[in-house]
Amino acid sequence: MGARVPSRGGAPRVMTPEHRCGGSGGPLIRLADVAPDQKRPTTNADVWLVEGGANALYSDESPICAECWMAYLAPIDKWSRSLGDPARFKAPLSREIREFPVPERNRPSVVYNQMYGAGAVTESVGFWCQRDESFTQALQDYALANNLTLDLEPGPPGKKDQLLVSASYTRRV
Repeated sequence: MGARVPSRGGAPRVMTPEHRCGGSGGPLIRLADVAPDQKRPTTNADVWLVEGGANALYSDESPICAECWMAYLAPIDKWSRSLGDPARFKAPLSREIREFPVPERNRPSVVYNQMYGAGAVTESVGFWCQRDESFTQALQDYALANNLTLDLEPGPPGKKDQLLVSASYTRRV
């Protein structure tokens, strides 16, 4: 679900100049001043879930950057953006995350995330896939060769043939 700043009802309330995005340094507006647009790709799947709902960790008063669409996640004091397309981030994702092996049939359900906070950037990629020992070994080899943290979790009861894959990379900024 994309987003647009509504033109009716006046300009969005921009937060004070000392408040800037933790990712791009861009200007901030309140989530309440941004209208989800279901006709466009999401601008931040961390805020506006693909299913059309909203993430309960954000409120109408949560700041979001009008430049890069990073949103402030107050409970953990970090800026976050999630997308299905690794090429749509304002600050490019690391090569290690962009090139992480993803089965072609899983591409529509892959989620990439970029999170800034506490002097570090953490990037991740996650998806569900069919359990396959040779593919699992290839993921482990890639993660080891690229210094990634890799989590492989079995599917829930009744779906033990599935695997939740999550790989992350953190660097200091």
